[in-house]
Formats: sequence, C-alpha cells, structure tokens
Amino acid sequence: MRGGFRHRITADGERYKLSRLDRKILGLAWEYTRPHLGRLVLAFGAMLLVTGTTLAVPYLTKIAVDDYITAGDPGVAGLNRIFLALLGTQGLFWVASYWQTFLSERIGQGIVYALRRDLFRKLLGLDMTFYNRQSTGLITSRVIHDVDTVAEVLSSGILDFSSDLLTIAGIVFVMARFNLKLTLIAFVTAPIILVTLWLFGQKLRLAYREVRRRAAELNAEVEESVAGMRVIQALSQEEAGAEKFAGVNWRNFKARLRAVSIFALLFPVMNILGTLSRALVIAFGGLSVIRGEISLGVFLAFLTYVARVFWPLRELSQVYNTFQAAAAGLERIYEYLTVTPLVRESAQPRRPAGGYRGEVVFSAVSFSYGREEVIKDLNLEIRAGETVALVGQTGAGKSTVARLLTRMYDVDAGSISIDGVDLRDLSFADLRRVVGRVSQDVFLFNGTIRENIAYGKPGATEEEINRALAAIYADRVFAALPQGLETQVGEEGVMLSGGQRQLVSFARVLLADPRVLILDEATSSMDAYTEALIQKGLERLLAGRTCLIIAHRFSTLQMVDRICLLEGGRITDMGTHAELSRRNTLYRDLYLKQAEAF
Repeated sequence: MRGGFRHRITADGERYKLSRLDRKILGLAWEYTRPHLGRLVLAFGAMLLVTGTTLAVPYLTKIAVDDYITAGDPGVAGLNRIFLALLGTQGLFWVASYWQTFLSERIGQGIVYALRRDLFRKLLGLDMTFYNRQSTGLITSRVIHDVDTVAEVLSSGILDFSSDLLTIAGIVFVMARFNLKLTLIAFVTAPIILVTLWLFGQKLRLAYREVRRRAAELNAEVEESVAGMRVIQALSQEEAGAEKFAGVNWRNFKARLRAVSIFALLFPVMNILGTLSRALVIAFGGLSVIRGEISLGVFLAFLTYVARVFWPLRELSQVYNTFQAAAAGLERIYEYLTVTPLVRESAQPRRPAGGYRGEVVFSAVSFSYGREEVIKDLNLEIRAGETVALVGQTGAGKSTVARLLTRMYDVDAGSISIDGVDLRDLSFADLRRVVGRVSQDVFLFNGTIRENIAYGKPGATEEEINRALAAIYADRVFAALPQGLETQVGEEGVMLSGGQRQLVSFARVLLADPRVLILDEATSSMDAYTEALIQKGLERLLAGRTCLIIAHRFSTLQMVDRICLLEGGRITDMGTHAELSRRNTLYRDLYLKQAEAF
C-alpha cells in the first residue's frame, strides 16, 4: 500500500498477543496517561485505603469476639471502641471508594476526550485513498469502541487490577498470620476455581466473539436496509427484506443465548466451589476451635476472608482478556494516528507572486487508482476567466480530472498548477479557498438549509447568503418553503429534492467565492425547472471566474469558450460545439444520443 500504511488490524482483541506491544505503542499510552498522573496517584492512594478498610473489618470482628465477647469483659468500653472503629472504617471506605471511582472515571474520560479529539483531527487530514480502503464501520469502531476500551484499562483497569492483587495478597497474608494450616485448607479449592474460570473464560471468549460478529452483521443489515428503504419499497421487496432481516436477527439471538447460557452456569459453579471452601473452613476451623488451636474470633475472621477472596479471584481471571483487547485497540489507534497521508501539505507553501487570477495548467498528467492508468499524459491550459468543458463517455476520466484539481488525490506523474504554482506547493487553506467544486453527489449535513449553505463560509452574514442564493435564482425556490432557509434538510438532505440539494451545494460554493470553479456534472440530478434557473444564473455565476465544467448534459455547454473531448484519459480533440460536431464522430454521436434521449 502506498504511503507506508500497512493494514494489519486484528479482527478482534482475543487473537492479539500482548508481546506484540512495542515501545512506540506503550509510549502512546504513556503520552495520554501522563497528563493525569497526579489524579492517578490520588486514585491509587484511595484504592489503598479501600483495600485496607476491606481487610480491617474481619480483623476488628476477630478482636471484638476474642478480646471482649468470649473473654467475658463486663465493660462496654472495648466494644464501644470496636463499634466506633467499624463505623470509622466504613466511613473511610465510603469516602475512599467514592474518590477512587470518581478519579478513575475522570482519568478515563479525560483520556477518551483527548484520544478521540486527536484521532478525529487525524482522520480529517487523511486523503481519499485512505477512506477508499477503510470501511465506515471500521473507522467508527476505532473512534468509539477501541478508544473506550483503551481508556478503561488505562484508568480503572490498572486500579482494579492493583486492588484485586493487593486484596488477595492482604487476605492471604492476614490469614496465614492467624493460622497457616487453616489457610492452606481454605485455599485447597483455589486451583480448581482458577481452572474453572479459565475454562469458562475460553468458552465465553468464543461465545462473545460470535456475539460481536452477529451484532455487527445485524447493525450492517439495519443500516443498509434503512439507507435503501426507497429502493426496497419501490420494488415491493418488503417481505424479502423482512425475511432476510429475520435470518440475521435469529443468528444474533442464538449467539447471545449461547453466551448467556455459559455465563449463567458460571455463577452457580463459583458458588458451589466457594461454599466448599467455607465448608472446609467450618469443618476444620470448628474442630480447631473446639480443640483450642484457634480462637472463635480467628474462625469467624477466616469465614469472612474466604467469602471476600473469591470476587477478586474472578476479576483477575478476566484481566488478561481485558488487557489483550485494550492492547489490540491501542495498536489500531496507533496505526491510525501514525498513518502517513498520501496527499500532504507542503512544509513551505508558496503563493503566486501576482496573486490568484485563476490560470490552470495540466502538464503531462498521469494518474491511476490502482494498476491501470485513468489519466494518461493529459495536457490542458485554462486561461484565467476562461470556461472550459470536458466531455466524453462514462469512464473517460472526467471526474478524476476534477478530483486531481481539488487535490483529493495527487498526480502520479506530471503536474497541475494554478497561476504558475504547483498544487503541491500551495497550502491546503489557499487551495480550498481558490478552488471550489459542485459535484453530482451532494452531501448535506443534518441541519437547516441556512446552516448547510453557511458551511462554505463560517460566519457568513445574512446578506452574503442571500446574495449567493440570488446569483443562481435559488432565493425564490427556498422562499416558497414553509420554513424558508430554516427548513430542516434531514440526514444527508433526504427532506429535499435532488434539485434543491444541488441548489444548496451551488450556493455553498458560491458563498466561498472561489477563483476557480469546477462544475462536476452539477446539474445531472436537477429537474428541468431547477436546471433552467441554474442556466439562467450561469452567466452571472461564471463572470470573473475560471471554470471547468464536467459535462453530462450538453445543455450546459452553451456558454463555454472551449470543449475538450476526453477519451481513455487523454484529450483527443478540442474546439467549439460547432467545430467538434462537424469534424469529430465520437463527439457528434454523444451529442445525438443525448438529444434523442431528451
């Protein structure tokens, strides 16, 4: 793949090996964690207090039983102290638990914010080659799912892992101090528990992998069906669509049911093993109490500690899976953040010495999307203020010429210049201010007509917007709508007709007032009335601008200065409509076929 980007993203986190993490990727984790280091230290301190208070309660219970209750202490001072100590411990636990949770979530959300900000900014700067090779679902998954997973591990995941380890270590240490023999008896089921958790973990990983796959399939089916609803209804395929969705939905149901059945079985098994451990403590510990080998307080403390050790054991069994998924997500995020775009801004951008006039020159330009060249040694000079049209059969490369002029892609050979400066030497800001494009594929953002028009020039005044609309006679079209320019366009402009969407697109580009205007089959989806409005406004629209028209309808060629015939990525003829009609068979055939169609 060109540009050094190698697509090696794993399908899911379970197949990822933690050993693949290198210093650069770990450095990325540190870069986003470092700003929160102070909060992380405070959260770690709170976690230590939570762990300490968890260990303290059974110990205080042991003291109360052994030193005051079974000792027959007639006073209540000792028990009062224990009572106050327990209240204080629980109060400290509540405060520490609150701050641990709050700080870890604050760290996590801070990392999420920073990662998403930088990742989305990076995506905004990537070229069309990247987007041609990455699906929308995959990109969305990186920005949403992977960022969430990584942030969770870098914040609460590390704290929870540390807390589980400390809790288990603390419980084992205290129990061993009380009675080593009973400790070994209490944990005789630990290996069985760990093996059980591992076996269930393996089955759950496979089950949830299938759940995610079926969920993705379900989401894709819903998205595709909603996007194609007009086609489904127009062709009366509602029943077929419902049957197809039912199949996808059923597979998703079965996958989730299998995962739930495995998960539901885990807790009874864990409870049985936990009960077995407590039964062993009761049997051997009770016998030890009777024999006077341990006190009643130690026996009760053992029962409490055994009950509390199983939850962190279960959590630790999932740690590897969690860290595995986060590591895979971190690598995928790193790949996106470090991908080198093929279209890059010059480190030292230039400007034409005499300012922008709009002269465009294609010099021996060649370009391919893959192996086969789409544009081959194309040469074309468009003088400032001149209007030139490109015509040709479908696939001749007309729209590709427009994409190259806007630098959606860079040429493979040759050069394109504006006023003597190579496009690759212009800043992106200058290029996008100087060159504007209206294409047949109009994208509108969910919002009002006014907001979509003003997108071409943030902060545009009401007068500027109205002037742009009036230039193409679109003001009367939108004034006829009940809400006028405040009309909601819907997702991707679905609430507007094709012609209305094109008018918004025209007005949006005009508001930016480019020196070079590209009309890429811009009237192809317009109705006759709307196209007549545009044709009427073209003279005003093109005045003082350099214009390249990618012609689909020959009716748009009435005001052009020259027509270029494009065949197989090359300009094979050039002239006026009359000249080309007289001498060029291909041009004449194209014109006559369209005339017959209308």
